[in-house]
Amino acid sequence: MAGDRFRCGLSRAGGVNCWGNNYSGQLGAISDLGSPVETVRGIDDAESLFAGSASACARRRDGSTWCWGDNQGGQLDDGRPVSVRLPGQAWHLPGLRALAVARDRTCAVLADGEITCWGTRAAWTRPRPANAPGPADALALGDYYDCALLRSGQVACRTLHRSRHEQIPDPSRGWWVLPDRGPIAAFLTLFNTVVSLHRDGSLKLWDPLHAPVADRPGFLGGTQLCVSIGAYFIRQDDGRVRCSGEECSEVHSLADIAAIATTWDSFCALDRDGSLRCTNDRSRKAMFAVPGRYSEISGSLANLCALAEDRRSVYCWGHSLLGRPTSPYIDTPLGPATVAPLSEPAQSIVVGETHVCATFSGERLTCWGANDRGQLGNGKSGSRALPAVYPQL
Repeated sequence: MAGDRFRCGLSRAGGVNCWGNNYSGQLGAISDLGSPVETVRGIDDAESLFAGSASACARRRDGSTWCWGDNQGGQLDDGRPVSVRLPGQAWHLPGLRALAVARDRTCAVLADGEITCWGTRAAWTRPRPANAPGPADALALGDYYDCALLRSGQVACRTLHRSRHEQIPDPSRGWWVLPDRGPIAAFLTLFNTVVSLHRDGSLKLWDPLHAPVADRPGFLGGTQLCVSIGAYFIRQDDGRVRCSGEECSEVHSLADIAAIATTWDSFCALDRDGSLRCTNDRSRKAMFAVPGRYSEISGSLANLCALAEDRRSVYCWGHSLLGRPTSPYIDTPLGPATVAPLSEPAQSIVVGETHVCATFSGERLTCWGANDRGQLGNGKSGSRALPAVYPQL
């Protein structure tokens, strides 16, 4: 039986073995791409097999059908798509204090400092403890590392096992505490580098597994740190913005700024009066005003989102799963926004590569966008690594 770049075979005893591409869990196991032969767990009495492009099903001796693999369209469940384009009903996460998102996962810092995550290559559809080495105050998720700022002042990271297209938390390695580099005011992860802004004014770039890459002094008093390709932006206590890199021509004149955000090629500053200004390649690095008034902004390499002044809608520019993809030929520098209405005022927003989350009072949140790994936390996933019975609809 063959699908798109994977195959499965049925043994005489009724077992199922699969090999090839495993991007959507179509091998019936949590593993990397290009895996050797995997035995599909939980099935030992199959009588026949059939496959879709990235999913597979087995008919068992009791007459039931069990399926695994791609479930983006809900084809292995109730037929309803698992990705969500608009915010749904908020759900309660006890102790919720802060969220961080990455391409395939969402993590939360709870009131007691515990970190809990959902999504990942394992397609966890509900929160699971991350087992960090101590209580945390802040968290940054990246392509290669998840890093937490512990209440002890130390930074702990876990590496992500990387194959051609996958980033997978490596449970065999777990977390490790990094050497003390001084008190940290803000930090983030970018590709294989952690960027940290220290209370002594230094900006350090380092690979958690190796020595520091660079040390840039001169940013004393910074409270927020953002990075785009080729530049580092720091919002200081007094609302001024400082910049290190090639994209700083108009940034140093900014003052009275409440928040900053970046994408791969854009920098945006939210004034304390709610107005939003940005600069990017399409504006030829000139600052331009974004229509509307906003209360918060959040950015990732692919997307920029802003929470409206009344906190009842979220405007997003960027990735097609959140909004309309930007193009160098559009008339406005940010492109058209996609507006997601909220049923009640949000407290905060955080945006990743393919999904965005909003938090509400009462320790509640909702996420929307792509859900291929269960990163929305709504109990569904677009990939199923282990077989489950196909519902009789």
